[in-house]
Amino acid sequence: MKKAILILFINAVALVNSHAQEKKPAPKTPEQRTEKMLSKLNETIALNDDQKAKVKDVILKREQQRAEINKKFEKAQEEFKEANRKNMKISKEELEKTLTPEQIEKLKKHREEMKQKHKEEKTGNASPEEDEE
Repeated sequence: MKKAILILFINAVALVNSHAQEKKPAPKTPEQRTEKMLSKLNETIALNDDQKAKVKDVILKREQQRAEINKKFEKAQEEFKEANRKNMKISKEELEKTLTPEQIEKLKKHREEMKQKHKEEKTGNASPEEDEE
């Protein structure tokens, strides 16, 4: 009887510990997300120093507004999505004012590639290139 209780206790402790380790990391601040996005964008389209400063301002503004929108619309999903779409559109327009036409094209191509990659990951389908090999 004592062994059974001990085994149950050990299993309970193990179960509690496993759930404690599954906690999500703290959400990133708008500033942290901005730095990450700016770094990836710079790798993709090679921004000059002036563009980096302007693009950083645009992204930071968008991310701060996004954080406000997230707080405001925690419960109302459709309003939340619409507010985010509007914010992204404004940000995209401001960003395109800063970039060269070549950089805009590179960025559009990169976004399409990422969109396709996410779509494939979501559906679990392999890309056509992988099927041919």
